[in-house]
Amino acid sequence: MKKVVLIICILTVALSMHVYYSSVRASGELNDDNNETTNITPISYQVANSSFEVKRNVDFPDLVKMVYNPQTRKEEEVAHEDRREILIAARIGFIEGYEDGSFRPDNPITRAEFIKMLMGLATNRTFNFETIPSSYHNWAGKFVTLAEMQGVIEKGKYTEKDLEQPITRIEVICMLAKVQIKMKGIPQSQLGHLIYTDIDGLTKEEKGLLLHAASYDLLEGMKDGTMKEIEPNKNITRAETARALVRIY
Repeated sequence: MKKVVLIICILTVALSMHVYYSSVRASGELNDDNNETTNITPISYQVANSSFEVKRNVDFPDLVKMVYNPQTRKEEEVAHEDRREILIAARIGFIEGYEDGSFRPDNPITRAEFIKMLMGLATNRTFNFETIPSSYHNWAGKFVTLAEMQGVIEKGKYTEKDLEQPITRIEVICMLAKVQIKMKGIPQSQLGHLIYTDIDGLTKEEKGLLLHAASYDLLEGMKDGTMKEIEPNKNITRAETARALVRIY
């Protein structure tokens, strides 16, 4: 009888230990590799002190249009050519749509909007912009001031009114190049030569930055030669901006 009782006690203890360790493993507190406890922290999608918020599910209905197909004689959905990059940019959090839920990809983007997005990316979205003293009254003044401090734009280059005007392609190219050179520490490329046919009116500095941008393909089509004209004074669109910023992200 004593032997039976002893066996029952041993089995009870063994079963209790099995249940305990099973529950520990299930809760993620036990690391099977080294038997050490591991603290599991929930994933946060809000970056502290950041001007951006990462979002999981973002879409814009105006990035898909119904187009009549004469072959099938039916209307079919056709996505905007930059839809993928736009959604990546929106989900990362550095570009947003309008209050009505649209994105309006072919609309121009202002200097203030672009500088805010670029500075957020250049500082990896973790910089507290509220600590920057700025003399600008524009809503993006602190981002503009940081861009000036980092040499991305010349101090006093833009007035308050200028910041609300659409940004040009050459301005975007120069800022992208300067972020790489002055903030990322990438040496300015001086190799190669410019093949574009519409750059006679650019300054020596702009041409130098353009050569760097082409070397690193900062705008799609620059490196492989498919871009024959820069169209320097043309306003860049919201879709083109999303594509360019995703390329350097």
